[in-house]
This record gives sequence, structure tokens and C-alpha cells, in this order.
Amino acid sequence: MRKVERSKAYPGTNLEDSINNLKNIKKALGISGSFDRKSFAQAMGYNKETSKVSREIAALVQFGLLEKQGNLYSLSKESKKITNPVNENEEKEAIIEAFRKPKLYSDVIEQFSNEKELPSKLSTHLHRFHGIAENASENAAKFLCESGVYANVLDQDGKFFFDPFKTSIQQEEESEDTSQSKEYENGKNISEEITKGDRTYSFPLANGMALMKLPGKITKKDLEIIKGQISILEIELE
Repeated sequence: MRKVERSKAYPGTNLEDSINNLKNIKKALGISGSFDRKSFAQAMGYNKETSKVSREIAALVQFGLLEKQGNLYSLSKESKKITNPVNENEEKEAIIEAFRKPKLYSDVIEQFSNEKELPSKLSTHLHRFHGIAENASENAAKFLCESGVYANVLDQDGKFFFDPFKTSIQQEEESEDTSQSKEYENGKNISEEITKGDRTYSFPLANGMALMKLPGKITKKDLEIIKGQISILEIELE
């Protein structure tokens, strides 16, 4: 008898559909209390429990939107940040958190976020290196990519907009550093050397070279101070 290949767990639907299911459940059952699978199936618009319903409920659990205790389920604390957010930013952060919650997704994100994109043959990768059965790998890859796009973590080509494991503050600091670096650059005439957390810039002038040494992290206030010093030089030259 041929041995059936078993697959590791993965969400059986994408994050967008799961959040739609979550909102239907909240509308029908409220945000508190514990319910059985039949109640959730009806709240999600199904007449009875089916394998599809089971996959969708399991996906809600994997995304951290439902909590399971025995045979009963209830909305998680995290889900309320989506169904009843205090502001738009809280909802966005909660959706990103839900996207990286499944073990498969967090493993894949951690592996490829530094490369800034998912592999072109993600389904093959999931099958060979993450224990997803071959006959399930296409759906697993499809749901992962769709979920990443919905969470605004991935674009349609599987490229990362940012590292979802970093906080929004870390992302803003990195973006600020990148923006500031671009302000200092002028074609290929500027060379940069970073030592002990400091940045040293050199660039040619009409009568020699200029050197500028700055700390590793520069704020907008620092830029204003530098611009002020340049204004003083302009006055001295007049």
C-alpha cells in the first residue's frame, strides 16, 4: 500500500478571507463567549460543518484570531484590535501580526526577509524544506503570498516592503537613515567610511577635499544644526 504523504500545518485559506470570517463571527455572535464549531459555521454563512469550514476555522486559530479550549472557540484579544481597533494604525499592526503568526509563515519570513523577496518557486521550497506535502504546496504558497499582499508586507511579485519582524519605530529609523544618507550623496564623488559607529564622508571641492565626520545615527535636528553651520560659512565668505 502506498504511504500517504502527510503535510505540516498551514492556514487553509488566506488572511483576508479569515478576517472576513472573523468579522462575520463577531457580527453574529458578539466579541465575548465561547462557541462550538457548528455555531461558528453558521456565523460564517454555512449550513453545516464541512471540511472547508474546518480548514477556515483552523486558519483563524493559526492566524491567532481565535482561541481554542477543548471543543469550544472564542475570539482572541488580538482579534479585537481588528474588529474594534482604537485607530487605523492598531488595525494595521494587528493584521501584520496575524500574518506572521502561523509557524510556517514566520519561518519563511525569517528566512527570506533579508533577501527582500520570496523564492520564485515558493511551492517547491515549502515542500522540500518545510514539510508541506507536494500536493498541498501550491495552495500553501498561494495563501502565504495572498496573505502577505493583504497585510501590505509583500508586493504582487513576492518582494518585501519591509521586515515584518521589526517594529514600526525600527522601520521609521531605518527609513530616516536611508533618506539622510541620500541627502549627503552626490553621484560617485562622495566616499563613505563607517568606523566605530561613526560615518566619515569625503568629497572634492574646487581647491581640495572636504571631510565630514558624523555619528552613526543622525536626526532631523542634527541636519538643521549642520545647515546652520553652513549658513555661518556663507556669511564668513561674503
